[in-house]
Amino acid sequence: MTNNLIDILEQETDLYEEVMTLLQEEKIILGKRESETLLEHARKMESAAFKGRCLETLRNEIVDTLVETFGIKQTVKKDINLSKIIEHVNDPDRTKLKELQTSLLALVDGIEMLNQENSLVIDKGLGNIKDAFEFLSEISTADTYKENGDIYTGLKNRG
Repeated sequence: MTNNLIDILEQETDLYEEVMTLLQEEKIILGKRESETLLEHARKMESAAFKGRCLETLRNEIVDTLVETFGIKQTVKKDINLSKIIEHVNDPDRTKLKELQTSLLALVDGIEMLNQENSLVIDKGLGNIKDAFEFLSEISTADTYKENGDIYTGLKNRG
């Protein structure tokens, strides 16, 4: 059963590396403002998220089995983490699980950082859109002159 956990964690590590790459690509796409490319990229991210949920479900099932097998006491399901499982596993599996744990933690940190950076880019873009919209709204409500010299009062007096 420990081999199954190692296999799932290796798959999750590969997936997180893929997500890191996707987030790095997303940063470039956001900078270029390519909407079609961004939509295709969003589909890839959704696919990765789905795969992640499937792997998480499998991992949780394996962990539940290992908790029973090792007789690990738990008050709440959240109390069980990889460190507790590692305490009950012998080498060479223990070493492999520790390596995977270290890799996964580093990848999660990297993903969080890239997400924050991309969020800032998106927020700035949304702010620019808002500013442009407000500018256009001001122009459309300002008084101007028609070609014949009459005053056009814009949209502000329309019902």
